Amino acid sequence: MVDVRSDPSLLTESFREYLKEKPEKSDYQRKKRSRMRSRVRDGLMDISLLSQHARKKDIKQIFRPKSEHNGALPDEILDGGADVLSQAHWVHSMHMVALSWQGLRANGMDKEEIFERVIHDGIVWGEAEYQGTDMGAIESDIVLKTLKTHDKEQLDPLEKLSKDLALSGDDYQELHERLSDHPDVDETLGKDIRELSKKYLLESGGE
Repeated sequence: MVDVRSDPSLLTESFREYLKEKPEKSDYQRKKRSRMRSRVRDGLMDISLLSQHARKKDIKQIFRPKSEHNGALPDEILDGGADVLSQAHWVHSMHMVALSWQGLRANGMDKEEIFERVIHDGIVWGEAEYQGTDMGAIESDIVLKTLKTHDKEQLDPLEKLSKDLALSGDDYQELHERLSDHPDVDETLGKDIRELSKKYLLESGGE
C-alpha cells in the first residue's frame, strides 16, 4: 500500500507558517489549531510506535546529523555556524522533551512524576533497546536533584550574570559600582561590563 499523503510530516507547511505568524484569534484560527493539535497527537502516537517497533538501523538514520541530509535547517541553527550545525541532530530531540514537559505540566503532572515516568524510564528504556536487553538489566542513579524557578527581580546582578539572564539598567549600574571598587580594575569606561564582571567578580568570587 502506497502512502499518498501529500505532506507526511508532523506539521503541514500551512501549520508551520501559522505558528510563526501567531495570527489574531478567530473561529477559523480556532478550527485550524484544533486540526493541528489532532495531527500532533497522532504524531506522538507514531513516535511511540517507532520507539517500540522501528528497526535499529532506521532509528539510527532518523537521528543522523542533519548536516548529512539535504533538508532545510531552522534559521536559529544555521545562524549558529558550523559548530551548531554539527549538533543539529539532537536539537530537535531536546525540543521534543521540552514540548512533552510543558504539556504534561500543563495537565497537572508534577515535576517528580514526569521525571520518573517519562525522563528516567524513557532513558532506561532507550538504553535497554540500544543494548539489546531488558529494562531490568539496566542500572541507573538518575535523579532530579533541583528544578526550581527563580524570581528574576529578586536575584542579585551577579546571580543573573551567572545564569545568563538579561540585566536591567539598575543591574549594570550596580555592577559598574562594584567594578569601580575592585582593586584590579583600572578602567570601566567603554568596556564590556558583563565581561569585566565575569572576569573580576564572578571568576574571582567577587574579591
